[in-house]
Amino acid sequence: MAIDVRFYTLSKRENSTKRPDSDPVSFQCILKEPCSIISPEISLNLGLVTNPSVYNYCYIPAFDRYYFVANWSYESALWNAFLTVDVLATYKETIGSTSLYILRASAAYDGDIIDMLYPTETGSSYSTVTGTSPWTYTDIQQGAYILGIVGKTATPYGSMTYYLMDASQLIFLMRDLSDNLVDAGNGFTTDDASYSLQKALIDPFTYIRSCIWFPIPYGSIHTSGTQRAVNAGGFDLTSTGSPLIANNPYVTGTISLAMPQHPDTAARGNYVNAVYRNITAVIPPFGTFQIDGTVACNYSYIVARYSVDCISGMGICELGCGNSAGNISHLLSRTESMVGVPIQISQVYRDLYAGALQTARAGVNTAASLVNLNAGGAASAAANGIIDAMEAVRPRLESFGSSGSYASVYGAPALYVQFLRPVADDPTHNGRPLCQNRTPAGLGGYMIVQDGDVSIAGTQAEAAEIRAYLEGGFYYE
Repeated sequence: MAIDVRFYTLSKRENSTKRPDSDPVSFQCILKEPCSIISPEISLNLGLVTNPSVYNYCYIPAFDRYYFVANWSYESALWNAFLTVDVLATYKETIGSTSLYILRASAAYDGDIIDMLYPTETGSSYSTVTGTSPWTYTDIQQGAYILGIVGKTATPYGSMTYYLMDASQLIFLMRDLSDNLVDAGNGFTTDDASYSLQKALIDPFTYIRSCIWFPIPYGSIHTSGTQRAVNAGGFDLTSTGSPLIANNPYVTGTISLAMPQHPDTAARGNYVNAVYRNITAVIPPFGTFQIDGTVACNYSYIVARYSVDCISGMGICELGCGNSAGNISHLLSRTESMVGVPIQISQVYRDLYAGALQTARAGVNTAASLVNLNAGGAASAAANGIIDAMEAVRPRLESFGSSGSYASVYGAPALYVQFLRPVADDPTHNGRPLCQNRTPAGLGGYMIVQDGDVSIAGTQAEAAEIRAYLEGGFYYE
């Protein structure tokens, strides 16, 4: 059976819809029988005058299909061509107009989708962001002291009255208690007992139930505005006046730290900030925190919102992410810590209340200080073997809270950022994540389809081959 066959010399990928755009060379060929429409064999009676082996592609109008020339052979003055159907070129229009779920594409991508196709390099780069500490003072001669003293006047705190003092006032109070409380003016005479014995029996320092130093300015603590002489156990110390703590005895504030972006963000998308950026936040004295990369990638700031109780010295820190300084849009953690430092005011007495808190917090802190093998949840969120393996070899230390010390409030809040570097990508041949319904003709270039079941007016074998190409990756050209 003689048929018309149009031959081309065409450079194209096997997994491409490209069709020839040059003029063909037509030959009348003999179709060998029995014939397969998918892989026919044809013969050309050209002898050695013409060498058709320069042609590697053809179109058979009778079958309305494009074919690759798989091989040529010459026998008995006949050239024999072994053809295989090119399903992508043959059904190009149908494929191009079908709405398909495109997993990866070279022409478009969504930078928020995690791309785990590429491993990371061994090296890393680092960045440090330092903020301003809200703890203005780390010198005990500065800052503020709050003393809880048992007096004769009932207050909202029971028999306790809380006074705000600076270092000079505290020193003066210590002298006042030592020198002036037990004397004849207060009803003590040497007829009762010796002066030294009286001082031993009535220890004026026992009326001071707590003394806590705060690393914050004296003027930042809320007071009633009333200067009042200190009363200790019913004894008025008229020489020492201090403002009383107000009924809202706390100090609040925020710390905002701008997160640096991964160097590859512009080129590869925001997902690199989720899985290739490790952020450690140090917020004295509340602790060291590993930031969840899958959450932080959507925000610009790490924000610490704190509140300090001026009676107990305890502080609460809410750590979160936000897109503006001072505002938390996503809460990451809530941690308690001793901000104030309990002060020893005599050889036999120390603030028992704060001491009990320290003991309890120390137990909690010991249990909370741990090695975290998962960097902020990024591994579980990415759900990929590569990131799991990376995290498994990089243990990360986290610690929460402090029992109260000068050292714990020392230093500025900071972010320590490690940037892992993924190897160079090749979007032209591998695409990038898209995960959208698109038509291949509307995109062009390389793409991978989730479900390549395209309805064609062809054979079952051709439909299966099209599906394999689309789901394995193809070029729409």
